[in-house]
Amino acid sequence: MYVTSTHATARGSLVAFAANKPKSLGSIYLPPMAEMPAAAQGYQGHDDFAVIEGSLVQRFPIYADEGAGASPTGKTRQLQYKLLPGAAGWLLKLDRTIEF
Repeated sequence: MYVTSTHATARGSLVAFAANKPKSLGSIYLPPMAEMPAAAQGYQGHDDFAVIEGSLVQRFPIYADEGAGASPTGKTRQLQYKLLPGAAGWLLKLDRTIEF
């Protein structure tokens, strides 16, 4: 499930869990945009998430500038993540970036 903030930027965040055998649930970690500077360039929120062909996909409009006066370029960036086992649970790792 993903949630969107009520702020004007409508930044999305992911709430996801994985079953660890039939014994427990563990959270799935999605790295923040700050940890992916190339993917975050032009990011101003307005996220949309979906699972497509086994990958988590995050889409958002690309903005030319930063801040309140930023204007959209008309392009969209799509980030595709793969689910991988991590040291303390599951994590989503950026696998592919597409712009259209």
